Amino acid sequence: MTAMTAPKKKKAKEIIIDKSNKYFHAIYFVCQAISQDYTAREVLTLLKVEEDRIIATDGYRLHMRENNCGLKPGLYHVVKHLKSKVILKKEEIESYKYHDYEMIFPDLKVDYNVINLKEPVVSLAYTKVIRAMNDESTLNIDYFTDIYNTLHYTSDVMNVHVHTESPYKPVVIKCGEYTALLMPLRVYN
Repeated sequence: MTAMTAPKKKKAKEIIIDKSNKYFHAIYFVCQAISQDYTAREVLTLLKVEEDRIIATDGYRLHMRENNCGLKPGLYHVVKHLKSKVILKKEEIESYKYHDYEMIFPDLKVDYNVINLKEPVVSLAYTKVIRAMNDESTLNIDYFTDIYNTLHYTSDVMNVHVHTESPYKPVVIKCGEYTALLMPLRVYN
């Protein structure tokens, strides 16, 4: 009698993107929004690649960029996310359903003010954005700092879209091919 063995799972090949790769900063930026909480919803720990864009979200922020990096559509585990390299592994997972991220994007033409940031220091930029927001909300300064420090080198101007009425609408930051969405935090007085 012979023992039955489970079919061997094909091991996914790691994709290493180091700082010398011209798309490193693009991948690094999007990976910043991946959840580090592996006990909750595992899908939030994945990078989603579509034909035209790359997306990551942890539920509090969402980073997106045009996909001109050569990555094939699918879901990727981020094995390492360092300032010198990013290592990805494509997953063949059918059971994961990535969020409909387009549903949470606001219509920026309705009730949004645009702030053009040119400040050389993140604290000045953060203060400018917070002053434009409703008094009932604020932004996570660590998330804002990640975005600002990554993007202010890519362009002269970052456009920050802040809702004029609702303190709970997301703040949208656009800079060239990069987009970030930050959910505001409620301020308790």
